Amino acid sequence: MAVDLYCYIERQEENSWLFVGEMIPNEEHKYDPDAPKLAPSHILHSVHKELASILVDTGWAIRATEPYTAIVPRRGKPRDLSHELAAHFRYVDDDEATVYSWFTTRELNAFDLSSRVMMRQAYVPEEAAHLFANCPFGFPFDRWPPETPIGIAGWSRDGIEVRWQETYADIVKDFAELVPEVMKECGPPDTTRLVVQANW
Repeated sequence: MAVDLYCYIERQEENSWLFVGEMIPNEEHKYDPDAPKLAPSHILHSVHKELASILVDTGWAIRATEPYTAIVPRRGKPRDLSHELAAHFRYVDDDEATVYSWFTTRELNAFDLSSRVMMRQAYVPEEAAHLFANCPFGFPFDRWPPETPIGIAGWSRDGIEVRWQETYADIVKDFAELVPEVMKECGPPDTTRLVVQANW
């Protein structure tokens, strides 16, 4: 099942939360004239199922031996959303396939993506299976046979099932290398939060 994740930043000032970003043309408006003309810009859009498990607590074991631990249990939408996000999310309020969660910069830092390790399990091409002997730490990109396309799958009729260890930070590298640093720049750790929308 495919997933779309959208991450937005808010900052608290006095007693209200403010959206951190710009209002940009809403792509949905091209296909649905009832959709708002503008939409809040997201800091990250991802279709990464592992990231969905970590951000919105899906309970999925994606190419792994067990489900991922979420940064926080799924919380739904904050009740005190910024005006921009509240208006944007209202458009899909009736969509049962859309879920939300949120967490502060402090909670993300405390979770520490780089210190958490997952036992990965997936199928790889037979030509590369020997690289996973003794369950190595890290995915062997640098030693992959040059003539063999890199691929890992939850199931494959022609592949070989292997295991390796990998940090959460390496698994969701696009998120880990971008979001924590941007959130840090946006304000104090207790008054800056990431709001995540996921839909299937």
